[in-house]
Amino acid sequence: MRVAVFDVCGTLYDSNTTFDFLDFLFKESNSYQLFKYLYKSFAIKLITYPLYRFFHYDIIRAMATFFLRGKRVDEVEALAQAFIERDLEKKKIAYTHHLLKEYQKRGFEVILMSGSYDIIIAEIAKKLHLKSFYASSLQRDKERLTGRYEEDILWSKRAIFEKAYGNIEALVVVSDNKTDLPLMMHADKAYAICLKEKQSHFWSTYPTIEQVKLYV
Repeated sequence: MRVAVFDVCGTLYDSNTTFDFLDFLFKESNSYQLFKYLYKSFAIKLITYPLYRFFHYDIIRAMATFFLRGKRVDEVEALAQAFIERDLEKKKIAYTHHLLKEYQKRGFEVILMSGSYDIIIAEIAKKLHLKSFYASSLQRDKERLTGRYEEDILWSKRAIFEKAYGNIEALVVVSDNKTDLPLMMHADKAYAICLKEKQSHFWSTYPTIEQVKLYV
């Protein structure tokens, strides 16, 4: 088996799909707009960065997710479809979508691996006619969301992949995300998608990973 793993946010789409979806969902919510204003402040970033850097815990992401508490699963799924069609499609990165199709033509099994919500990634996988995906699962209580994660896979993609696939003939990984470095170093071929010059500076220290510079 030959497998090509594609990240989603910043790789297939110029979007942080988690926050862009929440912006879409809560665009008329005053409390969410206030939260959004606060989390973008320098003081909040200064306080929360150590948690992310040293403990791999994104408290802003967790707090934002709590706004989903009580929402019906079917309602959020329908809104995810609308978000993809109305907003996300405009942010599609042509290069990586072409690359995905090329690996499909070569006979690779293409899978999506993303730290974004499973509800969003499931819809993207369906749109791209892909059978397999891995994403951060939102906790459900019957037909409603709890506003918490069941499992956040942002930092554990390599472990999840190795458990699911074991020994394979070839592995290709396409991502812009630094947290995907362990999986990319494990690959036979890896592409680092660079939408900004500062991303290129980071990836230049890993000569085995091919940079794809899409910035001007």
